[in-house]
Amino acid sequence: MSRSWYEIQNAAAAEADIYLYNEIGYWGVTAQSFVDALNTVKAKVINLFVNSPGGSVDDGMAIFNALSRHPATVNSTVDGLAASSASFIVQAADGKRSMGKGSTMMIHEPHLMAMGDAETMAKAIEMLNTYGENIAGIYAGRAGGSVEDWRQKMRAETWFKAQDAVDAGLADDMVGATGASNLSGRVFNVAKYGYRHIPKWAQVKNEDMAECAVPDCGDGVSMDVALCAGHGAQMMEMDKTIGGMPLQLLTDLGSEFRKSASYTPEPTLEELFQKQATSGGISVGLGARGGD
Repeated sequence: MSRSWYEIQNAAAAEADIYLYNEIGYWGVTAQSFVDALNTVKAKVINLFVNSPGGSVDDGMAIFNALSRHPATVNSTVDGLAASSASFIVQAADGKRSMGKGSTMMIHEPHLMAMGDAETMAKAIEMLNTYGENIAGIYAGRAGGSVEDWRQKMRAETWFKAQDAVDAGLADDMVGATGASNLSGRVFNVAKYGYRHIPKWAQVKNEDMAECAVPDCGDGVSMDVALCAGHGAQMMEMDKTIGGMPLQLLTDLGSEFRKSASYTPEPTLEELFQKQATSGGISVGLGARGGD
């Protein structure tokens, strides 16, 4: 079974590989799609490979719980980035949790998008603290230490190199290169997610954006065009096959593409605020996209 930046291999074999290489929630892999696919896996061992900047708390927690209750032994490996909600999904592994060489993990406090009166804001604060306590409880349960200790690390937006994550108890070991997937190689420009304390070593360099990591850009694969500057002209020639890509992934394609018939924008921030206001006023997330 295959999706954009999401793949399950060998679902019926002794071991199944799951590649989670996208944002969590609305902009990427939803809990519903993940759990539906996970329920088809009959393998006794699941190897989960993660490269994700995070996303929705609720979707992430649903994915975490689905993995936790699956009868298979789950091993998790961070291939590139496990930030935000992806960092606690990794903790669902009841087998081994591994950090690939050069990989990164980041934990921080949940964010939200809220609109309303003082009572709404008070409820928002209460909700944020509840989510924060729940997430910190996962880290404490796997790595040791107190919930409050982990809340402090979350408040500081703590970034871990591979060995740092092992030393902190968020992973069991470091590993070399893992198995092949046609999703491998995606690089996330973490600066665009609004994280506040990105260390220099975690920032994407211009040379990292020179070429697209996807073997075939013309398949409509969900990819970050901003990280594929070297293929920009080629992709504009393929606008009929990539027209469904979200606005934020088209940012660097330029005005000519935006004028094409295949350009379909995502909702604006104002539209998202309005949507939240009419549906209760609160949306909690771990990405920093205004509360995704």
